[in-house]
Amino acid sequence: MAAFTILYCILFVASLGKNNRFLIWLIASTYILLLGLRALTVGVDTVTYSEIFYDITTYGYNGYPEPLFGYTIENLAHFNIEYISFQFLLALFTIILVSHTCSKFSPAPIKSLFLFLALYFLFYAMNVSRQILAVSVLLMGYGLLYKGSILKFLGCVGIATMIHYISIFALIVLIFRKVNITNRLRLWLILAASFAIGLILSDSLIIRMLTPIIGNYAEYLLNSGSNGFREESRLLLAVILCLFWTTLFVLITLSSKKHLLNNLWFKIYLLGVITNNLTLRMELGLRVTMLFSIAQIILFPLYTINNKFSRPIYGYYIVSLFATLFFFLFLSNNSAGILPYHFATSN
Repeated sequence: MAAFTILYCILFVASLGKNNRFLIWLIASTYILLLGLRALTVGVDTVTYSEIFYDITTYGYNGYPEPLFGYTIENLAHFNIEYISFQFLLALFTIILVSHTCSKFSPAPIKSLFLFLALYFLFYAMNVSRQILAVSVLLMGYGLLYKGSILKFLGCVGIATMIHYISIFALIVLIFRKVNITNRLRLWLILAASFAIGLILSDSLIIRMLTPIIGNYAEYLLNSGSNGFREESRLLLAVILCLFWTTLFVLITLSSKKHLLNNLWFKIYLLGVITNNLTLRMELGLRVTMLFSIAQIILFPLYTINNKFSRPIYGYYIVSLFATLFFFLFLSNNSAGILPYHFATSN
């Protein structure tokens, strides 16, 4: 934990400086090494991914997991590589996509890369590697949609869906981008409604809603582990977390310049907050929320230069405070099972 605390502090200080291309790729390279060379004990699902890899390379692809992911492993079997090499490739593609998108669409790429760590996405990538790869593809797709290319966005959603089926929900962005959300009262009503609905939704209702879209994965979202819905003790923590992120959203909305509220990145950010509220009773609700919450790493730097404070950097301090509280709470509880961290000793 000490090493990650030091890394966090270094990157936060770096994020306060000017953009530097060398530093951007130095941070990206550090992320690639941390992700790609981790031991099988780092990340709750890492061993499972290893087992899937060796099962496919031995017996061939049988339809699980998603085809682009599965057939890639099957083709890599011809090169007789070990899992650690495949893991490194996953890390390489994920971080290159994230770094490229940040460099192209963020006004402060180093801030964006710091937020990729601070908002725990780097550590999620040590656990649900396949989904974070899909999310990195979607992030690039959002950037392309921001530039007005609907077809390229659809292409990215298609690729992401072939990596992780749940990515199909990103199509909601196409509809939501047309919504005018400059009316703040309407925003508060939407947030309140999403929170209330999230508390009362039943598992059977959610399954009926999701199955036509993502098939059997809907039941997996709800029934993975001992219980797909949170127990009372964990539900209270989920409620607190929803209120935590909603509070940040309200602060950002109140202090943003009005034009930012109709920015595509802000709308995707709003979708993330709404989804977090709607899925607060689901143990794996975060899997859906991440499809949209990844936009925060672009939106928050935009907010830093588009707020009403006398010194715009104050906006970044607010975001950083919330991110820091979230990061160290999750790290201290070893969320995603990334502690103790070890590098892989061999293939």
